This record gives sequence, structure tokens and C-alpha cells, in this order.
Amino acid sequence: MKCPNCGLENNETANFCINCGIPLKQLILPEKRIVTVIFADLVNFTRISENKDPEDVLNMLNEIFETIEQVVYKYEGFIDKYLGDGVMILFGAPIAHEDDVERAIRCSTEILEAIAKLAEGLKEDIKVKISINNGYVISGYTGGSRKRMYTVIGDTVNVAEKINDLAHPNSIVVTEKVAEYTTHLFDYKPLGEFTIPGREEPIKLYEYMQPKILEYGSLPTFKGKLVPLVGRKKELERLKSLLNSIESGTSTSASIIGEAGVGKSRMKYEIKKYCKEYKDYIILEALCKSQSKESAYEPFLDIIKALTQIKPEDTKDTKRSKIHNTFEKYSISVDAKKVIQNLLGLEPEFKLKEKLDIFEAFYEIFKSLSQNKPLFLIFEDIHWIDEASLDLLRFLIEKTSNLRIFYLLTYRPAKTILLPELSLTENIVLQNLTKEESEELIKNLLEVQELPAEFVELVYSKTEGNPLFIEELIERIYKDGFFHIKDGKLSLIKNLSEASIPDKISNLFLQEIDKLPPDTKQVAKIASVIGREFSKKILEEIWQREDLDFHLRKLEESGIAYADKTKEDHYIFKHSFVRDAAYNLLLKKEQKELHKKVGEAIEKLYSNHLEEFYESLAYHFELSDVLDKALYYNYKSGINLANIRMYSSACSKLKKAEEILKKISRIEDIMVDKGMIFDLYYRYAEALLKVGHFQEAESKIKEAINIAAEIRDFYLLSNCYQIEIEINYQSGDLYSLTTNLEAYKNHLPTTFFETYKTYASLEKNPYEFDEVSLEMSTKKMKNAKPVEFARYAEVNIEHINNIGGKKLMEKLITLLNEAESAVDERILPEYKLRKIKILLDSRLYEHAREEIEFSKNIIKKEYDEDSYIWLLIFDSFIKREQGEFAQAQKLLNVARSIAEDIPNHFLRGTILFNLGILNLGYLGERLGALTNFATSSEILQQIGERKIFFLTKIYSWITNIYVGNINTYDELPPNLKIPENLEWYKINNMLEILRGITELIAGDSKTGTNRLKKANYTYSNSEILILLLYTLLLLTSLKKDDLLDNLINRVFFVLQGRSENILDFAHYNSALLIYHYLKANIEKGHQIIKQRGDNPKIKAIRESSLIFEFGSIIYNGDIEALEKYYMIEEILTQLDIIRLPIQKTLLSIIQYKLIDDTDTALKDSKIKQIRQEMNKYRLTNLVPLIENLNKRES
Repeated sequence: MKCPNCGLENNETANFCINCGIPLKQLILPEKRIVTVIFADLVNFTRISENKDPEDVLNMLNEIFETIEQVVYKYEGFIDKYLGDGVMILFGAPIAHEDDVERAIRCSTEILEAIAKLAEGLKEDIKVKISINNGYVISGYTGGSRKRMYTVIGDTVNVAEKINDLAHPNSIVVTEKVAEYTTHLFDYKPLGEFTIPGREEPIKLYEYMQPKILEYGSLPTFKGKLVPLVGRKKELERLKSLLNSIESGTSTSASIIGEAGVGKSRMKYEIKKYCKEYKDYIILEALCKSQSKESAYEPFLDIIKALTQIKPEDTKDTKRSKIHNTFEKYSISVDAKKVIQNLLGLEPEFKLKEKLDIFEAFYEIFKSLSQNKPLFLIFEDIHWIDEASLDLLRFLIEKTSNLRIFYLLTYRPAKTILLPELSLTENIVLQNLTKEESEELIKNLLEVQELPAEFVELVYSKTEGNPLFIEELIERIYKDGFFHIKDGKLSLIKNLSEASIPDKISNLFLQEIDKLPPDTKQVAKIASVIGREFSKKILEEIWQREDLDFHLRKLEESGIAYADKTKEDHYIFKHSFVRDAAYNLLLKKEQKELHKKVGEAIEKLYSNHLEEFYESLAYHFELSDVLDKALYYNYKSGINLANIRMYSSACSKLKKAEEILKKISRIEDIMVDKGMIFDLYYRYAEALLKVGHFQEAESKIKEAINIAAEIRDFYLLSNCYQIEIEINYQSGDLYSLTTNLEAYKNHLPTTFFETYKTYASLEKNPYEFDEVSLEMSTKKMKNAKPVEFARYAEVNIEHINNIGGKKLMEKLITLLNEAESAVDERILPEYKLRKIKILLDSRLYEHAREEIEFSKNIIKKEYDEDSYIWLLIFDSFIKREQGEFAQAQKLLNVARSIAEDIPNHFLRGTILFNLGILNLGYLGERLGALTNFATSSEILQQIGERKIFFLTKIYSWITNIYVGNINTYDELPPNLKIPENLEWYKINNMLEILRGITELIAGDSKTGTNRLKKANYTYSNSEILILLLYTLLLLTSLKKDDLLDNLINRVFFVLQGRSENILDFAHYNSALLIYHYLKANIEKGHQIIKQRGDNPKIKAIRESSLIFEFGSIIYNGDIEALEKYYMIEEILTQLDIIRLPIQKTLLSIIQYKLIDDTDTALKDSKIKQIRQEMNKYRLTNLVPLIENLNKRES
């Protein structure tokens, strides 16, 4: 078969010309490719040729083009066309290489050298200017029916051509993209920004200067740094062991084998670095290059050049001198020297007798070197090695077994590399990184401490843990603005699934795809439309030819795809990026047509169980712009996902369906069923509610309400109203809940209405209800279904505990237990979670623990992530109450990670709130608490949640007071200020208590005590009551006040009623211990220490444990007062460390009272110290009380 481009005769079965690379069979369809385009233009050729005979001009021009052509084909480029006295050259089409940009630069520099040499011979002033650009083009055949030519078109070509005018003679101008790709290999000089015709935006241009002087094996870095090695410790230790073994006098060899990008070069770098730092070895290395695989012995000659320090610019005499001096130093024979000089073209008159001369020469060289010092030889990328070098390498490994030589070889898995099976040869096969190792690598690359779980998952799923792919993808999405980093944390800005395959990775796989026969390549492209995993049946339906098995075998033989052993007649592309590379070759029009064919094939082949393919059908019909089917299958897919409780995924599909619906509404000839539209919005609102997107959920349910009202379907309206009220309840929108209950009263089921009416009434004012009215409300639920009754109990359990007392609570739990047998197993997980929450709120922790253990058997993460998260949260409460705070924190962090993965923002906010509470009261990590409360607040505000959002502000205020950053309500920063007179009784009540506390500390005793007198301590969280109690005790230590005593006793009464809680129990007893001391009830204090001093609940809470340690000293009658004073110092230091200024000041005052009245110096010193600390922690307004205390004591 004759090549239409260069005229060479090729084998009839050839797909490409062996000389110029042009496809010999017409391409079926054009392709979209990444190509490096070179324009080489002769300078002043018209002037040179104007006085010459046309025949001479033609001959000279052909000689120039022949010279250029030889260089181009040496680097496996492609002559696209000759343009008068210029030429357009391609790298990346019709065949791609992983290093096309590098090849283009090397080819261009060699063209300049070759033309300069030719001009010297012709004695003509011939010069060339070269321009290079890289980017996407459309490749294919252009022309009429009689004459067609393969070419590429696109903006990339236009830019490459136009910037040629900006190049100087004998220079190379490149675009920014070309410079960026090769900046680790070549030096460039910035030329500035230029505006070229046809483009609005200016482009940056650079001039090629020279190749960088690189040590072999230097690694490209990310953002200018080499990150720590990850996941290769075991392999590196083995390499070190093998390297050390040669000191015994025998050689050994090791092969690092792995796919492209898996880290072979990095492993080589690390072992070489180790050798340089800890060994006195001779290290020589060679890199086998794809563009040099036809050059015999090039890797070995590179080793000689490195040994003798020969440089490219050296003259022949200099090279001979360097070889002579080196060989003489190591006592290498003259014969060996002549062989090497002959191979380097320095002694052409010396005639080699046979190949063995070369082999023996290198054997002698390596033997002589190893006798001087142990020799470490590195051959990198030997999958590109030439045959002659491979034979020599085999020979040397066998021949040098008794020499101190360590051979390190790196290569990709390849059938052509068959090294001898020697006992001293060891293969180290590198696998991809695990997900955890990949996350560590990403953190190192980006220098962050935390990464969103969804970010790690998406990067890992795209790269499959290949280190190079991770680096390239991270660099691509970093430059494309997919995320930003602030304060060591990464935040996603764009959807990472939309990130395109990095060019370097694309070319890596395209070079394999381009080697396929044209029809096999087309099969690969069709398969890529089906997906990473593709079915032979679907492929057959589209291919419609009998030779499919042949092409599938070709795909397997090439390593591009493999048969799935778990599924009959299914195949998988070896990497997701292989699939992407094949897919990206298709033009948009072809992609759309094929997606439609795939969708239709699925409908035809799997009509009996189409529900299994809803997601695939939605995907293919959406990408083929078949909008009615895309809408339908996205909708059906969303419903299916919601039915199996995968609510986040359901939201994605239903959102997509809604987007398509809006497109369809603008197209007149597509009709959509109203019932489906209603169900879409209704189920979408349900799913959004489940994942805590309250504002969106409310918007969607209102759409559903409008449709239900339009078609006058009151049953559907009732269902919508219930969802809307549930949204109001879960988002904490008490005002809308109350309003909607009244507006929809006649449309709501009795049990549903009673549940939320009771809740709303109790939340707004619990005093409207007493035990009798609550009992009546509960009786109305008599005929409720088990789940409805459980919802009623869950929603109102806190108020039932506070108003109805234990009797009603126990009755409710009995009813719940009796009703459980009637619960459908499909909704049993929901029932169990409600029951567990009721038990926890009722402080029946052992019963709750038993229910949690049972529920672990029916609630699994794989099937219901939301319920599983709630189970983890509830389990953390149990661990917390058992004093296992670290385990509780671990469970919450696991829950947070899952919630981030889903993602469920309501659960994320809730978990962070609970982590903050754990930090604050149990772990003593107040700064961690502030961070968690702030993050929770931000998340909850974004989704429109109100109740927990306001609680995060209250808890942030509490935490600030705990650590000594004490502000009154008016002094609070805007982000912490809570509106007054909110609809929630409890939040308003807690707000009043906090205002009272800060007013007392600020010295406004009258206002503060008046607030605290009116406050209802039953409706306050324990952390506030504990803070209040220690504040009141501090004031009591400074002055006598019956009103303070009254308030203290009220707090003690509430905390005592909650003594099942570890926090309440510990602080109740520790505060009571201090109170009795202040009241001189020494005997009662002794009893508390005796009865509860060793209680694990008290010891679990750090500050309570310290206060009890303090109490054991001050209550001890056998210790002198002054000795007690000094024994207390360490406890006060510990309280200072854990940042508890109120408690520390309280105990410091008690310590002060231990000082004998006659020791005025110590008393004055202590008072001064207390005063300084009070000023430090903004307790300044209490300082006068200290002064009065000092006077009173005196």
C-alpha cells in the first residue's frame, strides 16, 4: 500500500505509514485531539532565491525540506503540509506520545541546528524562525472526493501560525502553555503579552533559550517543592537492603515495576538520595527515552558521558581528553577506550570486530569501577530501551555476578522486557496508593491539615490512587479554580466531577489508543460512551457487525480494556482516564448520537427490568438532548434512590429532573404529565427535608401545593401540608409552624395535628400546659399508629419530662414498647431511632444503650447513611454518659465524615454542635468548642435552620464566659448576638440567665439578680446552670446575700433532678462541696468526700476532679492552714491551664481565707494576685468586693 503523503510502499495490513506516520486507511470520523503545532518558516528565502534559476530554487527548497523532514520523523512527528517556504508540523496527531510537547521542542532545536549546518554547506544565508502552540484541534481528512488530505484545524493552529511573525530568525517562540509543560526541562525568556489578529485577549509568549542542565533523574515538582514520600516505606527499605548487600562482594539487581505514574522515578530518587547520604559509591544512571529507542547503546553511552563528564558543547578533542583521563584513572584498557570512542564517533577509523567487543569493553569498564568503589548503576524506563542495549544489559547482569555492582532497573509492565531469571534479581512491583495514602499525598501537595471527604473521594475515584495522576489532577483543578485554600482548609468552589482529564495523562493513554487498528479504535470510542464498564450486548447493538469479538480481543491484548470476571460479557477500561481519553476523541455531535443509541439499546435489551438502568438511561438521554426521556429517567431514578433512603443521591437526580423540566417548559411540542410534575416536587421536597436543606425543601413543597390545588386533589394537599409543617418543625421555624397548623387544620390528620400543636404550645409557653392537659393531649393519640405515636412522644418528650414527671414518661415508654410489635419492619429503623431519642431525653441510658445495640443489626451504613449517622450520634451520648469522652468524640467524628460524604448539611451542623458541647463540658477543650460552634452556626444558617442555629450562639457565649472573655449582651459582637423575644420559651429563658450571669459579673447586681429570680431553671441546659452556679458561689465567697443563697439552692435542686447525667452529677457534688465550706457546714462536706470522692463520674470531669482534690485538702483537719494554702497552688495552676477563671478565682478566695490574719504580707500578695487575674479575665467589676473582703478580714 503506497502512502499518499510520502510515497513509501507499506505492507498491505499496515494501519499507518512506517515512514511518516500518516493513517493509510481513511479515518471513519474526525477526532478532537490535543496537538502540539509547529510552524517553521524560512526567513528571507524570497530574497535569496530571486536571482536564482527556478530549478535551483526548487532543488534548494527540497533539500531544506528533506533536512527538516528527517528531523521530524526522527522524533516521530508528522508533516502536516508545506506552505511555500514554510512547513507545518504536528506532534500528537495522527499518533500521540506522552511527551509530545518535549518532542516538539527538541525537534525544533534540532531543525535550527540542521538548517544552520545546511546553510553553511550551501553558503547561503538561510535561517528559520519557529513558533509552537499546544491545545485542542479537530483532526481528520479534508478535501473533495478526488483529493483528500489529513490535517488539523482550530484556534491552536491559527495561534501557532500568527505568532510566527513575532519570532526572530533562528529563534523559537512558544505560548505560555508550551512553556509551562516543559519548564522543568528547558529555560525560557518571557517576551511579554501580545495581541494577535482575531483574538481579544492578549497571550503571553516566551522564547526558548536552552535545555536545563539537569542531573539524571531529577523530578518535576508541584508548586516548586518535592512532597514527602507516601505509601512506599516497605519497598524503600527493601531497596536499601539490596543496595547494602553488594558490599559483601556480589552483584545484585532489582527491578521497580509499575504502570506509568505509580512512582518508579520517585523510588529511584529516594534510593539514590540514600546512597549519596550514607554510602561512598559510584552512582551512574541513564534514562531510556522513547524518541531514542532506535539509537543503539544510547543508555550506556549516556553512562559513559556521565562518568567522563562530557558535555554537549565539548569539542571532539575535549571529549577524547576526558575519556583518556577517566579511563587512565580507573586503569581501563586502551582497547576498551577505542571501542567507546568509536561508539561516540570520536575514532571512526577503529573497526569493531564484532558485537562482543562492545560487550567486553563495558564489562571491563564496570569491573574496573567496582574494584575502586561499589558501583550503583541505574537504568530508568527500560521499556523504551533499544534491543542492542537490552542484550548488553542481560549480558552484564549475568557476567558481573561476582562484582560489587547494584543494578536498578525501572520499567512499565511489558512482555518485551525479558531479563534473566537470576537469584540476585528481585522484582519490586509498585501498586497504586490506598485511599488513605492518597489523602495523605493530597494534604502534602496542598499543605492543608483537613480535606472534605467528598474531595478525597472524587480525586481517588478519578485517579485510583496513581500518584502522578493525583498530582496532575490536583494541579489542573488548582489552576482551573475548582477550590480555594484558607487557613489550612480546602473548600470546593466547583463540582469536581466536571474536571477534565489533564493533558499529560490524556496523551499517556492516547499513545496506546492510537496504536489500535482504526476499527478497533472506533469500537473503543463507542465503548467509552457506554462508560468505564461496558456491556458487550449494548456494544453489539450499536456496532452491528460480526467482527466485534476480534476488536474486543485487540482491546484486551493492548491492555486498554479487560474482561470483567464477575460479569459475563462485560468489559472494563483499565483506568477511568483511558475511557476519558477515548471519549474525548469524539466530536460533540458524535457523542450525542452515540449516547442516544446507547440509551435506546438499553431500553430495547433490558425492557423487562428497566428500573435497574434508570440512572444510566437518565445519563445517556440527557447527554443526547432527548429531554423528555432524560426528565422521566432522572425522575424515576430519584424516586428509586429515595425509596432505598439514599436521599442525597435522590436530591441530585430530582434536581436534574427539575432543571430539564424547566428546559422542556420552553419547548411547545413536548407535553409532561401533571401528576409526574407534582410527584417530582413532592418527592424532591421530602428528600431535601431528609438531608436538611430546609429552605429548598420549603420552596419545592410550595410548588407541589400549587399543583395539588390546581387539580383540586385534597388528599395530595394534605400530604403536602404535612411535609411543610415537618419542614417548619425540623428547621426550628416555630412561627411558620404555628401559622400553618392553624391554616391547614381542616386538612391534617388528627394525630399529626395534635403532635405539632402540643409541641408548638409547649415550645412557646410550657406553662399553658399542666400535667392534666398533657395527659389529655396524650390520650388523643390513643388510636395513632405506632410510628405516629413515637413521633408524638419524640417531639414532646422534653416537655413531658418537665411537666408530666416520671409517671407520664414511664407510661409513654410502656406504650411504645407495646406498640413496637405492630411496626412494619420497613419502618422499624425509623421507629427505633425515635424510641432511642425518647429514652436518651428521659435519661434512661441503660435502656437506650440496649436499643442502640439492637439497632446496630438493622441500621447499616451501606443502606441508610442518615439513620446510621443518628445511631452514631446516639451511641456517642451513651459513651459520653459512661465517661468515655474520647470514644464519644471518635463516634461523632465518624458521623461527621459520613455526613460530609453524603452530604447532609443539617446533620453536619448538628454533629458539630454536639462536638462543641463535648469539647466544652466534658473534654475541657474550650477553643475547640468555639471553633465547632462557629462552624455549626455557619452551616445551619446557610440551610435555613433556626433553633440549633440560635443554640450555637448561646453556647458560643457560654464558652467565651468560661474562658474569661466575658461580655454582657450589649457588648456581644454582631455574629453572636441573639434577637430578644424569640418564639422559643427555652431559648429566651437561657438568654435571660446568661444576661443575668454577665450582669452580675459586670457589677450590675440588681438587674442581674432580678433576671435570675424570674428565670425558669428547669428550662435551661445544664452547661448554663453550672456556669451560673459557680458564678453565684464566687459572689457568695465575697459577700453574704440571702438572695444569692436562694438562687444557688434553686440551681442545686434542678441539677440534683438530673443526677443521671454525668455532667450534672459531677458539678452538683463539686459545687455542693464548695458551698458547704463557704457556709461552714464542714460535716456535710466531709460526708460528700467520703461518699463520692472516688466516684468515677466525678473523676471523669477534669474540673470536678480538681475541685474534689481541693476539697480533700481544705476539709482535712490534720493539715495546718498555711500548709493547705501551698498544697492548693498546683490545683489552681491546673484550673488556669484549662481556662476556668471563675472557678479559679472562687478557689483562690477560699485559699486566701486560709492565711493567718497576722501574715499581712502574704495576704496582700495574694489579694494583688487575685486582683490581677480578675482584671485579666474581665472580672474587673468584682475587684471592689475583693478590696472589701481584704478590709473585712483585716
